[in-house]
Amino acid sequence: MKKYLYVIATLMFVVGCHKPTPSPEADRVESVATKYELSYEAQTIELKFDTNAEYSFEISDSWITHVEGSRSQSMKSYTARFMVEENVAKQERVAYIHILAGEAQHT
Repeated sequence: MKKYLYVIATLMFVVGCHKPTPSPEADRVESVATKYELSYEAQTIELKFDTNAEYSFEISDSWITHVEGSRSQSMKSYTARFMVEENVAKQERVAYIHILAGEAQHT
C-alpha cells in the first residue's frame, strides 16, 4: 500500500512541476504615420513602424522603391526608406505601401 502511495505522490509531483508551454504572441505591426503628403520632387521618405514578426512590403505603384531595411523576430522599432520618383506630370498621384508582418498587415 505504501508503494502505491509513493507512486501516486511521485506522479502528482511530476505533473505539478510541468510548466505549460507559453502560447506565441500574435503577429503585430504598428506605424507612426499613415499618410505622407509630398512635393513633386524626387525624395526619400522614412516609414517608422514596430513589429514582432518577419516583415515585407507590397508597394502599389512603381514610382516608389524600397531602398533600405532590416529584419527581426521580436517587437522592435524600424525605419524603412523608400525612394519616391519625381512627379513630372505635376498631377496628384496616390500609392500605398503595405507592411506585411506574419499574419498582420498595415497600410
